[in-house]
Amino acid sequence: MAHPRLGGIAAAAKTAGAFRSLNIGTSAASTVYDVTNVASQGRPWNAFKKNKVGYSADVAQTLFDGSMTAALVAPNPVTIGAAVVTGAVYGGLKVAQHWPEIKSGAKKLGHAAVNAGKSLAGGAKKVAKKLNPFNW
Repeated sequence: MAHPRLGGIAAAAKTAGAFRSLNIGTSAASTVYDVTNVASQGRPWNAFKKNKVGYSADVAQTLFDGSMTAALVAPNPVTIGAAVVTGAVYGGLKVAQHWPEIKSGAKKLGHAAVNAGKSLAGGAKKVAKKLNPFNW
């Protein structure tokens, strides 16, 4: 008779295989979509001249999704390394592409943090006054 935990391990292995297969399929579909997106932008040189950072980010996204598909199908140091490198390039280009929005959002966040700090400090002073027995 098999050990009762072996049934659970077998079920987990089957589920993991199903999720891996699903992940490979969605990654491959993303790669096809990205290739279509890059191709729809026209001749590469013209598309690059029109939108340098945006087009470069789209190409990097295509390479990242392709390398992720390769890493899922055949995980080894080369495919995983390619996914890491292309992912870093893609992430950097997306930050560069959206830098004005990031900068504006960070400025708004900073102002909100300062205002929250000021209101907290004012509230803390009021609480401290109420807790001070000399003010009772």
